Amino acid sequence: MVLGEVYMIAVPEYNDKEFGNNTIAFKKISPKLVEKYIKSFQAVTDRKTISKNFYKYEATCLLIVDFNQPIPKIYHSTEELKADNLLDANSAIIYEGLEWTNFSSKLIQIYETRFGKGILS
Repeated sequence: MVLGEVYMIAVPEYNDKEFGNNTIAFKKISPKLVEKYIKSFQAVTDRKTISKNFYKYEATCLLIVDFNQPIPKIYHSTEELKADNLLDANSAIIYEGLEWTNFSSKLIQIYETRFGKGILS
């Protein structure tokens, strides 16, 4: 089996207390929270073997999306997150590897390596 997971977080987060008032509002952005999500997903991704690390996935995608814009913005890099103050400028966290861009191709490549090419077509 080859496992993958897609998870999305909204940054800034919706203020759920305003939903009852039929109002869309956002909470203050917390770079530490974004960093925590990235660290958590890095900890459970990149499983190399199926004989151990059963809690891990071969690949995970953490979609970080800003819905507080007319057209929602999907983040693709650490530099984008830092530029929009979603990560501290001096943070050592690397977002690359969790982005959407190569998620499905990474899973397919792992599957074909493990089980052979052409099985999916």
